[in-house]
Amino acid sequence: MTEAPAAAVEVLLIEDDPVVVRTAREAFGEPGRVCRLSAAPHGVVAMAFLRRERSFAHAPRPDVVLFDVNLSNELEQDALRELRRHPVLNGIPVVALVTAASDEEILKSHDRLGVRYCVTKPSDRDGFRALASWIDEVALGR
Repeated sequence: MTEAPAAAVEVLLIEDDPVVVRTAREAFGEPGRVCRLSAAPHGVVAMAFLRRERSFAHAPRPDVVLFDVNLSNELEQDALRELRRHPVLNGIPVVALVTAASDEEILKSHDRLGVRYCVTKPSDRDGFRALASWIDEVALGR
């Protein structure tokens, strides 16, 4: 009997750097990957995506949200706090992407924003490949 293919993992990346988004898309979109990536440049767009507002009416519901901690201005923080309070969206795991393994930065993300995991932000395609595998295996327990 053949095993059914795994359902695609829907990932929302909140990231303002188009080069990073393109690199992540390339890595997540490689043959054999089970992650599909959507991107939002900041928290306001991310919340419209998550609420399926306006042009996002048919957006997929993400299984995980990746959040660049370096974007953490008030708009992004408000969006993540709202995500945690939303009755339907609050179960979506949020992963903080950090550039430095600073304990203070990691603890702030966990405490204030309801972040489930903190991982080092990938800097290249190989890093995003590893992140895609990690999401499937660890963050979602598949």
